[in-house]
Amino acid sequence: MDVTHENFSAAVDALEALLPTAEFVAVDEEMTGIMLDKSTAPHAGDTLETRYQKMKRVTHEFNLIQVGVCLYHREEGKLVARPFNFYVLPDAKSACARLTMHVSTAEFHKTNGLNFNTWLCQGIPFLSSAEFDALESKLDDDADEAAPASRIELTRPADKQFVANALKSIAAWLPGSSEGEGGMYELVLPECNAFLRKALFELLQQQYPELTAESRALPEAPEWKKQLVIVRLSADERAARKAERRAAKLEKLRERAGFLRVWRLLTAARKPIVGHNLTYDLLFLLSHFHRSPLPSTLAEFKATVHELFPQVWDTKLVAMQSGRYADTMLAKLHEALVSSAGVSAVPLAAGFESYEGAERCHEAGYDAYLTGVAHAALVQLGHATAERCNLCYMMRSLSILNLDPAGEDPSTESGLVLFMSFNQSTTTADLMALMQPLVKSATLWAAATMPAVPAADANADAAAAAAAAAAA
Repeated sequence: MDVTHENFSAAVDALEALLPTAEFVAVDEEMTGIMLDKSTAPHAGDTLETRYQKMKRVTHEFNLIQVGVCLYHREEGKLVARPFNFYVLPDAKSACARLTMHVSTAEFHKTNGLNFNTWLCQGIPFLSSAEFDALESKLDDDADEAAPASRIELTRPADKQFVANALKSIAAWLPGSSEGEGGMYELVLPECNAFLRKALFELLQQQYPELTAESRALPEAPEWKKQLVIVRLSADERAARKAERRAAKLEKLRERAGFLRVWRLLTAARKPIVGHNLTYDLLFLLSHFHRSPLPSTLAEFKATVHELFPQVWDTKLVAMQSGRYADTMLAKLHEALVSSAGVSAVPLAAGFESYEGAERCHEAGYDAYLTGVAHAALVQLGHATAERCNLCYMMRSLSILNLDPAGEDPSTESGLVLFMSFNQSTTTADLMALMQPLVKSATLWAAATMPAVPAADANADAAAAAAAAAAA
């Protein structure tokens, strides 16, 4: 199900109703880039902390385009899938309002059929949870009504005259101000800039504390064009008016927050979260919807993720550790798993059949669906064991990321990296001479363990052994 700004309200209502009974949730994302330059490229010699700092820089620079969320329910003993494909676009006034896209990523998405118009014209706005909380705490403050840090002193004759005329009109209006229906009556002051509105607010608080001053756009006027309105209210009316205005501002804030509602539903549900090679997915989710910047250290990041999602499964990591699958790319892994003997099919539920018989790889909702199917198969085949929970695959790394803060990051079985430091004056010849004992050892080992080869090939084998030793 494609979800845009148009149908977001109905879709999120459906997701909210379905989420409590879901067995697990699969997620996937499409981004505007995953590498800034060579300094953020993954390297086999990276420590996990180094890798986290590289990835953190990327997530702070690039944006999300789609977020796929697929719910899996067990109905009559069988799993069924309900995928949602959300197009997301930052709120224009949010902290991450800038859009950045790598050209190669744009080409990749174009090749895979991404509808850029849908994203840019109908994307669901969002704020991070931290942004929303900060703005909600200020709803009772009116920018115009806020008392200035120091008293405003008018110096321009025109400004002084404007304020004097405004106060004179208030004094003339005040005797009859209680004649309005229900004790309410309004006086609209002439249009002025924000500076003069603040000056008038200050004077009104001093001279007429019983009056309520509101800065608002008049009917049929643009939202930005505000005028000062003076209202005389009883204490009860003043409290009711304040509550009404706060409710209206809160509704506008919730519209701006948009997709944050989905994020908060997911974190509150505490369902198992499933992804494929999902470390970047987690970083992007947290930086866009939880808070930005991300935690300063990997340890803090782990603690945050584990608090929000106590159970995380990475299908790529599980598949690789099983040792059964030569290709663990998502589409290939899904294909291998669904063709395995004894693996049950996972149909799409009624109303979510848009992916039936379709292949839309690299669309977030579709990839989330494939990921969940892969997870169900890995569970059924006994590969998704408890010790593989909360472990995440790290590309070109000798370590595996353990999201459980109390656990250690296990090592892969891919080999070792030799770290060397030397003076700038050291030459390549010096390094090669230093490596000769390793080269000789590798050559002798190859000669003792490999079958005899023609003399013409011996030098090539020795060279390959030398290269392997040097690379190690």
